[in-house]
Amino acid sequence: MRPGTMLQERVVAICRQALAQGRERRLAVHTPAQWRSWQALVLDAVRAPFPPALFDRSSDVEAKTVSTQDFADFRLENVVFASLPGWEVNASVYLPRAPGAYPGVVCPTGHSDKTGPSYQQPAQVLARGGYIAVSFDPPGCSGELAHLNDHFTNGLVGYLTGFWSQTHFVLDALRCLDYLQTRRDVDHTAGLSITGV
Repeated sequence: MRPGTMLQERVVAICRQALAQGRERRLAVHTPAQWRSWQALVLDAVRAPFPPALFDRSSDVEAKTVSTQDFADFRLENVVFASLPGWEVNASVYLPRAPGAYPGVVCPTGHSDKTGPSYQQPAQVLARGGYIAVSFDPPGCSGELAHLNDHFTNGLVGYLTGFWSQTHFVLDALRCLDYLQTRRDVDHTAGLSITGV
């Protein structure tokens, strides 16, 4: 190992080893009982670093429509709703042009706002293809959010309470799924989905 990259190479080696072990475990799943056991392990691993409040989303989603706009081949609604009391999610909802019930998909963004072409274009393609797509700003990446509603600021402070910056990213995505469940124009028969970045 080169001295300047020792830490990086070590982290990459650990990640590769973990990925290989995960692949072996997945390939060993052959029965419904094995699947349920593996699923429980994965869910426990995902939930472990987050505070339990993240997964208690029993409160209602009360969305406020900020603006609407019609385009030639899709419609757009901008909405705001809370993921936690006082913590706002700023979302754009891309809808097919014709009214009706459509499957719902959440399109998260990275560390920039949802107005970038790499985030708008996939949501527009989904809307043109017959989906209702919700794209949302990450905490602290939009001027439409409340003061200090920012993962860079509150993410550091949150370590004292168990809420770290990723808590807000994950919670906001989960609340977007909850929001889709409140819409009458979303077809829930096949469930909801979420894209990658």
